[in-house]
Amino acid sequence: MYRRLCLCLHTQLTKVDYRCCMPCGVVDLHGITLDLYNRKGPAYSFYKDLQTAYYKDERQLSLPERYDSELSNHGFINVASHQYRIPLKSEYSTHLQKRFLKTWLDGLEALALDLMTKHLGWTRERTLLECALAREELHNGTDGFLTM
Repeated sequence: MYRRLCLCLHTQLTKVDYRCCMPCGVVDLHGITLDLYNRKGPAYSFYKDLQTAYYKDERQLSLPERYDSELSNHGFINVASHQYRIPLKSEYSTHLQKRFLKTWLDGLEALALDLMTKHLGWTRERTLLECALAREELHNGTDGFLTM
């Protein structure tokens, strides 16, 4: 089912064919972006480099911000977008938000390792070090939000 939904969405967004989408269907897209206000910390620098690597791979980390307009532009109607903002400072987060943030932080290497070595020429060690520095800042709390 998920594979068919992805095929349907890909088909819709590339304007090739509409036959796999049914009336009153639902498309559920999920993405995460970081909104960091401390522009001098390692997390901000890491995220900017990550965005550069994604861009060079012809992908975007900011795509979730445009899901509703992109879907509307490709013929979907009654598009509803729901964004959840998790504060990066733990004193403002609920227990569930803290757990989600920790899980996301545990996956930084999965987001970065391949793309930063391939497109930015970073070594594996440098990428792991930058991930660790960014994770430490985000884990200790910084001004900003994880938006999904």
